[in-house]
Order: sequence, then C-alpha cells, then structure tokens
Amino acid sequence: MPASTILTPQGTYANNVFPFPTKVIQSVAVPKDYAVIGLADYYFMGMGTAKNGRLEYSDEYKFLEDLRTYKIKLYGMGRPLDINAFLYLDISGVEDVLPKFEVKTKTAKTAADSTTK
Repeated sequence: MPASTILTPQGTYANNVFPFPTKVIQSVAVPKDYAVIGLADYYFMGMGTAKNGRLEYSDEYKFLEDLRTYKIKLYGMGRPLDINAFLYLDISGVEDVLPKFEVKTKTAKTAADSTTK
C-alpha cells in the first residue's frame, strides 16, 4: 500500500495509484512480502458437490446436547487459463514512498533548573 501512494501536484497524497485499473485484495493465502497480480478474466474457478450430493448428519457429538450436526461437502478448484495471466512477485524490497516525520519538542527550563546549576 505505501508503495502505491504518490504526492499529487496539488500537494495531497493519492492511494492505490497503479499504471492500469487495479483492484487490491488482501489475502491470508499470500505470504508477507509477496504479491500475486493477474487478469481475473483469465482465471477459471469451478465448484460443485459429489454426484450424489448427499447431506449427512450425525448424532455422535454428545457434547452438543439434543442437537444434530449436518454436513455436505463442497469441492472447489481454480487455475489460470493462461500461464502468463498471473505473476507471483517478491515485494520485500519495495520501500515506502511517503516521507518519515518526527516531532521534536524543546523542554522549557524552569526557575528550579537554573538555580541548581
């Protein structure tokens, strides 16, 4: 995020500035200091259940008093349609563009400080 921030000619900062239309999505599936960029139209995602699509239940969970637990499995798979449609990037060397600010204050001398010296 800080690397995609620029200082505009009006003196304000603008976020998410990329050379092409981009939607930033954070994901816990991508490790820190890495990024995945790609073309969403070139990604296939398929989801479905088993052919019988059976809803299962269980009364074996005794700690759930008087409740029945239900389960149905959903399977999903996704992959790019083109090997060049997505890139896995190491962004650990990207530095912040924003300037660093530090506030320094002077301590005021009191009458007690001047008499002790």
